[in-house]
Amino acid sequence: MTFGTLLRRSLTHYWRTNLAVIAGVGVAVSVLAGALLVGTSVRGSLRDLALLRLGQVDHVVTSGLFFREALADELLASGALGEAATVAVPLIAVEGFATHQESRTRAGGIQVYAVDERFWAFHGLDAEGRVPEAGGVAVSSGLARELGVAVDDILLLRVQKPSSIPVSSLHGRRDDLGRTLRQRVEAVLSSDELGEFSFRPQQGLSRAVFVQLGRMQRELDIGGQANTLLLGTNGAAEVTDTAAAVATIETALRSETLLEDLGVRVRALEGRGQLVVESAAGLLSDDTVVAARAAAAEAGLADQPILTYLANQIRLGDRVTPYSLVTAFDLETLGLDDAALGGVPTGPQSC
Repeated sequence: MTFGTLLRRSLTHYWRTNLAVIAGVGVAVSVLAGALLVGTSVRGSLRDLALLRLGQVDHVVTSGLFFREALADELLASGALGEAATVAVPLIAVEGFATHQESRTRAGGIQVYAVDERFWAFHGLDAEGRVPEAGGVAVSSGLARELGVAVDDILLLRVQKPSSIPVSSLHGRRDDLGRTLRQRVEAVLSSDELGEFSFRPQQGLSRAVFVQLGRMQRELDIGGQANTLLLGTNGAAEVTDTAAAVATIETALRSETLLEDLGVRVRALEGRGQLVVESAAGLLSDDTVVAARAAAAEAGLADQPILTYLANQIRLGDRVTPYSLVTAFDLETLGLDDAALGGVPTGPQSC
């Protein structure tokens, strides 16, 4: 018997089993192919949605502190951005709560963007009809459906007031945490009108409110400041090397950013010939301390780290003093010995 005859008879005898195997392989291949097609479709849909929400944004510079609005123009005027970005737009981006005044329907965790005509021009859209007046807002279609609001309805917008000092800190203020804005809905923006704008990855519909930049700055008492920069090329140049573009932007920021943009202040003590480096947040970051010490060493100055913090109370026997400032420093730098300290060992101490 030849191999061909054996193979033919085997296939003929076990045709039912072979047919089942073929059918199983076909189903498995179909399932895998379908999964690959669905995965590719989902990835493509998510990518298109993300690009739609970004608009013309290529890079975003955001900060936990508010910086000068003029930084955007200074970055462009310096030419340090090169081809990484040809347009820079400042805005304020914060989270807030929105309440429909008539129905009292409320939505939390919405994105509040304080913008002006530069924002719409950046995305190639006509600012007319989209730039809200001082007492008006434009809302995304998703938020409008959730709250049931329409044009000319009143929206109560609650946002947190900016504070360099964390609220959880003993120095933080808790008596005036937020600001409520009573705004009239002037427009409901569809996705084509940038109503779905968001530079943060998120699922579901984007719930956004657009208010006038100047109004928000006045309400928060931060005139001429922003906390976000949108950077892009408006199609003038295609950024192929993202890492190089990011490095260029970081270099430009280092060259144009001022100390006040970082919440750092340097002041001179009159009559002492000393400089004090302070932080608006109350505590200097490690990077700021390293930079300050390097600058002092370069200038031939000695540095003295000092920490001042708030103590809940100081007690001596039955005597209690509430809420006092306690300052700590290195006593060795003052040239104090054990005798001068009354037997207290030198080294990092507090007094």
